[in-house]
Amino acid sequence: MTEYQTGPRRLPAGFDLDGHLERLDADGFTIVKDYLGDDQLARFREGLKSYLNTYRGRNPFEGLATERVYTLVGRARIYEEIACDHRLLVILDRLLAPNYLLSADHRHLHLSRREGASIALRRRVLPLPTSQARDQHQRDRRD
Repeated sequence: MTEYQTGPRRLPAGFDLDGHLERLDADGFTIVKDYLGDDQLARFREGLKSYLNTYRGRNPFEGLATERVYTLVGRARIYEEIACDHRLLVILDRLLAPNYLLSADHRHLHLSRREGASIALRRRVLPLPTSQARDQHQRDRRD
């Protein structure tokens, strides 16, 4: 499903890119509503089944009772579809340097109720760029 971008991203009508970027600046996250359809969600869950209960964190940072499944994009086609969604990519286009590479795009975490969030989940370890930094990045891309 490798897709090389040669034109503008195909976005659904009404997708509010500026609103998502504003929420990232203000809150550190944004939510794309209805990101997965019912079929995709079912395939996502099915794709995880054989990996659940097979790996737990090895230390307090990872969470000793937290289940982890890494490199999902290589485990089932649904995870590749999620990573290639134009709504995600258009946001990343504005945040990352040109020709960025998504190589370990997502992982599945199932946090155990027996342990709290690790330090990395309680704090912003890698802060998101401010709107001023993002604007400078956009100017640099044009030059």
